[in-house]
Amino acid sequence: MGRPPKGPLDKIRTILWFWAIAEKLGVTSGYAIEKYYFVATGSPVKDFVSTGKFNKYKAGKHIPSEDLVAWFETKFKGTRAWIDHPFWDIAIPSTDIEMLYARLTSLRPEISQLLFYTNAETKRNIPVRRGSRSTDELSELDIESDFDALSASLGLIQEANLLDVNPDISLHKLIALRILSRAIAQFPTLEIMPELFSYLREHFLNDSENQEWGEELDSISFDDCRMKNSLILNIIKEANILKYFNDPPPRCLYYGQHFLTTEEIFQIWNFRYDDDTEKIKNHPSIHNLSTQIKRWERNCLKNNSITQYSGLKSRPVNTSTLVS
Repeated sequence: MGRPPKGPLDKIRTILWFWAIAEKLGVTSGYAIEKYYFVATGSPVKDFVSTGKFNKYKAGKHIPSEDLVAWFETKFKGTRAWIDHPFWDIAIPSTDIEMLYARLTSLRPEISQLLFYTNAETKRNIPVRRGSRSTDELSELDIESDFDALSASLGLIQEANLLDVNPDISLHKLIALRILSRAIAQFPTLEIMPELFSYLREHFLNDSENQEWGEELDSISFDDCRMKNSLILNIIKEANILKYFNDPPPRCLYYGQHFLTTEEIFQIWNFRYDDDTEKIKNHPSIHNLSTQIKRWERNCLKNNSITQYSGLKSRPVNTSTLVS
């Protein structure tokens, strides 16, 4: 069955792994996943009797064995990435800056290269931090919305604390909170709230000297964030904006929040119930949003970073033929 969790992060990452598998199978119960595993490993379905072990994974009460994680990865590629993600090391408060940098460089290229020079640039096989630790760096990170971006935002908070180069890290915390609020709109991350928020608030986001910030954290409704961001992703898909993706990548959440007010989001979504997709496509804010997302897609193709995203419709065309 595996071992009990060693701490809250062990519990949270197991729950995340469970839901990644559940999504692939199109089920929600531990019973259904256990039955699938029983039959897929060669046992007759008539002999199946649930042991309840997958319900323990679902609740984070036990950690899956290495063999079990590896087996499911052979069936559902990408599920292992959730339980092995650098986040789980980055999210542990540490005094080891070299270890922190090593984990940050293992994030997807568009994130890691924002923070570090590549080995090709430095001719060295160790992480070399880019010189700028300015608000520009944080602003560029704020555009992202996935688990890698959240990992990087926590890493920058740790870096600031360890190096003590910036006594005011309120902006670092705000960026991390923004990214977190967008990341939860995406499956399976949405399944680990509020456990993840509680952990991050205790170890990264709290500021005992700032009462206003504490009140803001208290007022957050992740259900509202999830609903709003889910509508943004659905609107983008309904408007048929994306050319190269089956589903909107996380970056689209930032653009959606930038170009659409909360009122417009609900107004545009209501057009769907009227079965009027033309109203969606012709809305002025959708036009601006579409222009920005298409520009981003073209830039991804030109710098060959599009392949780091999942859910591509097909292999992109030769970018040398594209005109911006």
